[in-house]
Amino acid sequence: MKNKNKKRLAILGGMGPQASLDLYKKIIEKSIKMHPSPDNEDYPDIVLYSIPVPDFISNLKKRDAAFDMLQERVREIDQVGAQTICIACNTVHMLLDKLQQKTKIHFTSMIDIVASNVAKSNVKTVGLLASPSTIKYKLYQKALAARNIKTMIPTKSQIVILNTVIRNILEGKKNKTDANKLVIIARALVKKGAKAIVLGCTELPILFPDNTKLKVFRSTDILAQNLCEQYYETK
Repeated sequence: MKNKNKKRLAILGGMGPQASLDLYKKIIEKSIKMHPSPDNEDYPDIVLYSIPVPDFISNLKKRDAAFDMLQERVREIDQVGAQTICIACNTVHMLLDKLQQKTKIHFTSMIDIVASNVAKSNVKTVGLLASPSTIKYKLYQKALAARNIKTMIPTKSQIVILNTVIRNILEGKKNKTDANKLVIIARALVKKGAKAIVLGCTELPILFPDNTKLKVFRSTDILAQNLCEQYYETK
């Protein structure tokens, strides 16, 4: 089926680049499922920015610099046009509202669509695996609570482990030991009462195994599916 309604998706990525690559790959894979035996023109028109923003979470000066870099790209997107803009990083969603003020183009919030996806599944308690900052700023906890969903978070020591695993992925290190650590933390949350796990960091779906028998909401997969549905107007 030919895509007659040409549109464009804009991705603010590079935070980190591995996760952005994973998102792009998943968009292409889901496009193929929507268009079996596709021609080149059936794939989405995508603008992907890989932006090397500084680690700004604990440094306000770096946060301002990171925001300036991101809003510059948003201005560029305004010039080339897009149907929607997304951020390929959960933690950077703390800047989404400020970035939305810089453009009339709609931002697709990965956190909101993941939370909505959980709500549609009728799961009422989830365990959250995410970066320390995403957990600290309660980005998922607030979005899930707004949908009457309880969030269980890892212990302090488990959060340290999560941060190490995320840093390893950013450095290009992927190993079974780190994957096993993620599964152990997830199962500990399930043992405490979580009925499903939210992978609220775009690095984590890269490493988290598929065969754990746990119900898992992978933020990157859910975002990719939503973007394709918007692009092809299947919802």
